[in-house]
Amino acid sequence: MTINQRAHVPVEFFSDGYRLSGTFDARRASLGDALYDTSSDFVLLHDAYLSVIDRPADILTNYKLSIIVKWSLTFALTVDRETALRHDQKFSPYQRSKTKAVKVIVPFFEISGDLWMPSQVDPRLMLKSQKESFVILLDVTARATPNPEVSYQGAAAIISTSKISFVGLPSLL
Repeated sequence: MTINQRAHVPVEFFSDGYRLSGTFDARRASLGDALYDTSSDFVLLHDAYLSVIDRPADILTNYKLSIIVKWSLTFALTVDRETALRHDQKFSPYQRSKTKAVKVIVPFFEISGDLWMPSQVDPRLMLKSQKESFVILLDVTARATPNPEVSYQGAAAIISTSKISFVGLPSLL
């Protein structure tokens, strides 16, 4: 097993109108590996604080340790692209990747970025696949729909496919 040298990576988790910001311990597994891991329903976040998505400066409370329930997650945003990718996505010699500019609508957000996908995969198949419970966007801007002046940027977002209601592709497939 490869050990990631970055101990604590900043991550923001979004769900049900709230943002939980903190650090993820990536020494044993990337955030992508942790979210895709079907043997656990939870992800741990350290030194986290909670805010409402359209008022990010107003901290409601903070926690030394937080548990994120994967099935309720809308998306996770990180400043480290490598943290978002699973081990097999980074190192598989058979999985050359490509990106496609997209806009994704999820509850409370419109998210723009580049959809990361294996080179021979159609984005429509990725979104309906039972195997892919999340999709990864790179170079992301997430704009809060309750207050469009509030936006969040990151190197990568891991988005729950079950929360996606609309995907816009600016060009043909």
